[in-house]
Amino acid sequence: MKNIGLKNIVSLLMFLLTLLFVGCGEGGGAASSVATGETFVENETTTTENLPAASRATGIYVDAAPVSNLTYVCEGKEAQTDADGGFSCSEFPVSFYVGHIKIGEVTSLPNQDAAIFSQNALSLPTIATRHPLAVKLSTFLNLLDSDANSTNGIAISEESVSVINNTVTQETAFEKLSDTQLKTLEDQIKNTNAKMASSYQFVPLNEDEITKMLSIAISKSYHVN
Repeated sequence: MKNIGLKNIVSLLMFLLTLLFVGCGEGGGAASSVATGETFVENETTTTENLPAASRATGIYVDAAPVSNLTYVCEGKEAQTDADGGFSCSEFPVSFYVGHIKIGEVTSLPNQDAAIFSQNALSLPTIATRHPLAVKLSTFLNLLDSDANSTNGIAISEESVSVINNTVTQETAFEKLSDTQLKTLEDQIKNTNAKMASSYQFVPLNEDEITKMLSIAISKSYHVN
């Protein structure tokens, strides 16, 4: 009888201990795995879908119009903007070039849409359409356009880039180019592009005309497809 009573007591204690552990697991909302050391939380599942999407440096380069065939560099890789002026990188910063001439660099999308304007690349406010440097760059990019007509977009010709690289032999910031250097490039590029395409007719615009074109450009919305 004593052995039977002792066994019953032991069984009762085991039963009570089992209830105690189960109750703690349910009340705490979490249970620890001794074997793996991992913690599992009831009703909470973490997957890659719950995590925030990685920020991408994706946008459209715009001057008086979107600029295609513009070189951009990010993460040590080089590519060209597409037919819509689009560029795509995993992260900022993104630098923009025409040949060895560095237009500038951006570390974020400064506007409410996907646009990076030439003013932004030059570290100017978007609205600085009359700034001398913005006007000078816009004139230069229009010069590089395959048909010198920015109303149908700006497509930088390969011939223009070749002329630049033959004249500017090492990386140079656009803002560091002298008026003499720009005039030399202008003459060489006009002659080269005119030989390559009969439709190429570069007509220099005055400051007011360029400012108006840049102002129209920033009034539009640009979105990546």
